[in-house]
Amino acid sequence: EAAVPPLKAILDIAGSLSEDRVVNVRLNVGRVFASIAHHPVLEEDELNFIADVVEKQFTTEQAKEKAGDRDVVYFARQAISVVRSRTDDISLSQDDASLSLASTATSN
Repeated sequence: EAAVPPLKAILDIAGSLSEDRVVNVRLNVGRVFASIAHHPVLEEDELNFIADVVEKQFTTEQAKEKAGDRDVVYFARQAISVVRSRTDDISLSQDDASLSLASTATSN
């Protein structure tokens, strides 16, 4: 059986707490994901995992009576924003690399 990389294991554990019954646990999921999402060690698949977790958390919280806990919603929204910013940066750098390759090929 293949070992799960430590970073993936940590993300899985944090993600599993996104629907905890304790409000402070749920809000800290968004808080933690927002604070780590800007680190370059996270790759696109890990950022997508974070986005999936906090988007689901946001939707679930909003569906609750009185739109759920405002702090959980706030930190989920913050995490979504950071992840989107990072994934946009990744897409732009991939586009730049493709353009560089294309211009190199046409100049030869």
